[in-house]
Order: sequence, then C-alpha cells, then structure tokens
Amino acid sequence: MKMKNTLLSMIFALGVSQVALSQTNVLPAIGNVGIGTLTPQYSLDVNGKIFVRGIGTYHYPDNADLQIGYGLASSGTNGTVSRLSMQPFGHTGGPWKFNARDDAASAYLDLNYGVQNAITIHHAGNVGIGVLIPDSKLSVNGNIRAREIKVENANWPDYVFTKDYQLPTLQQTENHIKEKGHLPGIPSAAEVKANGIDLGEMNAKLLQKIEELTLHLIEKEKEITNLKQRDQQQEDKINFILSKLNHSNSQK
Repeated sequence: MKMKNTLLSMIFALGVSQVALSQTNVLPAIGNVGIGTLTPQYSLDVNGKIFVRGIGTYHYPDNADLQIGYGLASSGTNGTVSRLSMQPFGHTGGPWKFNARDDAASAYLDLNYGVQNAITIHHAGNVGIGVLIPDSKLSVNGNIRAREIKVENANWPDYVFTKDYQLPTLQQTENHIKEKGHLPGIPSAAEVKANGIDLGEMNAKLLQKIEELTLHLIEKEKEITNLKQRDQQQEDKINFILSKLNHSNSQK
C-alpha cells in the first residue's frame, strides 16, 4: 500500500511539472536575473547580445521610457541620455542615435550619425542642422537650396518717395564712402563676416539705396534736359546771328 501511494505521488508530481513547463515560466518578483554575469544589477542583466524573433507589439507603462543604448543618465541628473541606437544590418558606419540631453537651462533631442551631429531640436522649438545649440527657429551649418524663400518685412522703404524724406546728396554719399569704405546704412564687410545679415532687412536697405539712386537719376535727367534746351537756344541764337551776318555781307 505504501509503495502504491509513493508511485501515485511520483506520477502526480510528474504531471504537475509537465503542466508547469507547458505554461508561462514565472520567476520570483524579488531579486535580479543574470545571463552571462554573476552579479546582475537589474531585473534582467544580460552580458551579451539579445536576438528577438518575430514582429510584435511591445507595451510600456505610460510613465516609462524605452532606453536602448549607452551612457544612460539616471533620473534627475543633467547630461546626455542615449535613448535609442540603430544600425542597419551589415552596415559598418554609424550607428544612428537618438539622444536626449540637457543642461541647467535647456533640453535637446539629437539625431546623430556616428560622431556627426545631424539634427538637433531645442525644447523651445529651435531646430539645428549641423548645429548643436540652435539659437534660431532654424539654424543651418552649411548650404541651403530651395525653389522659393519668402521673407516677411513690414518696414519696406516706400518712405523714400515721400515729400518729407531727406534725400542724401551725392556729395554726402561720396564723403561717407571715402571715410567708411561702404554705403551709408549698409553694414561693412567686417560686420557681415562677424554677424551675418538679415535677408529681409538687407533687401529693404538695398531697395532704399536703389530708390535714392532713382531719385538722383530723375533729378539728373531733368538737369540734362534743361541743359539740352539751353544749348538748343544758344545754338538757335548763334545761327540767327550768323544768318544776319551772312545776309548783311551779301548786300555789300
């Protein structure tokens, strides 16, 4: 009888173990599990690569971050946080990295390729291309190619054509050029090299100079027309006098 009970217990235990193995394996809630490491620091600490087969949906709690990469900063500290690093299979360059970083005053999201900074987004909405700290809505360290660029500027210099506008004389402009080496109201080459130019503002200033030059040309055209009229009058008088002289000589 005792032998029979022992046999039944073994069969029952074996059946339970088979059922357990066919179900989800559950590890203790307390303690860390290590694969390839004797001192696991996290709930699952793997010293090596992980390969996941299949396509699935991975769910994270609303208050959790997906952090994949290196140099992960702990919560509440400043510095670079590598959130995600990706590399195409078989590709030797890169990898592509999404980095979240911050300092005492600002936060940034970077998209980098290897050590090259590609795109940076500032928390206030500034975007940098090839720029680590963008100080404008769009900062580009390089060339820009576009089919059309529209610059809005409310201070368009139509005031040059008003009656109250004090048009600088050509003599005043010449004196300024001799002294400063550039047109009045236009930044010097050194200023442009150091600070760049505002396209909208510069176009307005160039238009102002064109309008001033147009007014001078109109004035000079009037002066030339008056001179031509005076020359014609002088020529008519001379021809009249010559005609009188010729007529007088012919009477002798």
